[in-house]
Amino acid sequence: MLVFTRHIGQTVCIGDDVRISVSDKRDDRVMIGILAPAFATVRRSGAIVLPKILDSGERVYTLSLLSGDEIDIGATRVRVNFRPTRLTALAPRRIPVRVAIDAPAHVAVHREEVYARIQASNGRRASGPFSRWLREANAAQNAREAQRDGDTPTWRLPAASGQANAEFVFS
Repeated sequence: MLVFTRHIGQTVCIGDDVRISVSDKRDDRVMIGILAPAFATVRRSGAIVLPKILDSGERVYTLSLLSGDEIDIGATRVRVNFRPTRLTALAPRRIPVRVAIDAPAHVAVHREEVYARIQASNGRRASGPFSRWLREANAAQNAREAQRDGDTPTWRLPAASGQANAEFVFS
């Protein structure tokens, strides 16, 4: 089991396909975003979590978790731990979240910045920061849903994959 300390906006990479990002922290809850391929099933307390499916086919999950909650992504178990921030003098968003990952031995688990360096040393282009991409994807998805009710502009979003000129268009 690997334990990472992550702050808001930081990501953990599981294998080449799964990204887990701490996107927000309030009081006794932490919001995490997960980018996972179609073949990976995400479960929380035994129940399957339904994703937002983007036009590209990528699946984005957004979960609100309490300290000690666990989720399963395929054969990998993820647990989050943090101190609730109701009675602290520190800024709630600055308190780190510990992410414990229990993955099979053949699955590589890295912090996003380490994963990017490994990809660069292998001659492959690493994707941009997932946490920033997740915020943009959520904003684009919300704008798309709002557009059904009224007129809003089309959002263009660069792809998180290694494709140089790919982009998602939400209209």
